[in-house]
Amino acid sequence: MSPVPDADSDWERALLGHAERGRNVLLYGPIARAGERVTALLGLEPGTPLSGEFEVETDLAGDMLHGKPYGSRLMHHGLLSAGGICACEAQGRSGDNETLVRLQQAGQERVGAAICRGIGDGGALAWARGTVSCDPEQMRGHLLVPLNAEEWFPAESFMRGAVGALGTELLVEKQDAEQRDPMLCIARHANGFFFSGYNLDNTVQQHLRFPQGAPLMLGMHTRLSNGRATYTMPPAWHRECRVFVEQTVDGLLSCREEHSGMIGISRRMRVQGLRDATVRFHHEPGTEAQVTMLRNPAYPYLQGEFLPLTEHRDSMGNYVQADNVSGTVLISW
Repeated sequence: MSPVPDADSDWERALLGHAERGRNVLLYGPIARAGERVTALLGLEPGTPLSGEFEVETDLAGDMLHGKPYGSRLMHHGLLSAGGICACEAQGRSGDNETLVRLQQAGQERVGAAICRGIGDGGALAWARGTVSCDPEQMRGHLLVPLNAEEWFPAESFMRGAVGALGTELLVEKQDAEQRDPMLCIARHANGFFFSGYNLDNTVQQHLRFPQGAPLMLGMHTRLSNGRATYTMPPAWHRECRVFVEQTVDGLLSCREEHSGMIGISRRMRVQGLRDATVRFHHEPGTEAQVTMLRNPAYPYLQGEFLPLTEHRDSMGNYVQADNVSGTVLISW
């Protein structure tokens, strides 16, 4: 993730090279100083900067609101948001790119987010303009006051939506637009994923799906819906995740730690509720040869149906994978 790089800079070449090697790049900010390679990939060109009120049209996967929805208007203050919005759809675009957000103002159209997939070895380049959806004349202490989300679309979510278009969906389900969104941080350590969160309103649910599948956080149950793991979390929390599941059938899944139970085994995790699933396990470094998955395990776990595993490596790290798995699986290493 990076601000839009200056034209013909070393940083521009590094970012595009990253995408050409099959990785994802997310850019944000004005495109006025962007190079032709970046704007051509995104299908954009700079136009006259516009500020003020816009009508929003978006193809991004949106949050789920059961009551009052987000407003359909966006307020862009150039003073707070690096000037006006200048990105326009380029004439004669190639068709390899897609506009994700369109902004309309008095018959003029600007672009709020765009993506280009299939770069080089399968990489992608996404971009979100970004705007600060706050009132510049009001303060809460030293902080700006957010605009009412029932009247004004929270444009900060464009970047989260662009991350979703790149394959990592982080969606929110709540009753009304005015409810506060949860805060979420995902850190990497020892090839695992460590989720930390803070919820000002712990009635708000989170729907998560990664390129590897739905994350099964350790010690948690989750409802799988449309391939996404659904969590309702306490105000402050921290969870490890090494198991990702991909299956077409919705249902209740869980992942919990088991005692190791014998010499030579350092840890075990039990995954329940699988239905014809692909299971991906991000093992600790150097332990891939020790990992086993035992389906429908019975103590003392010395015999039974040990699943065939394949080793993989991608931009998210090393993992082992088992296919077409149903029932309960005990992962040991």
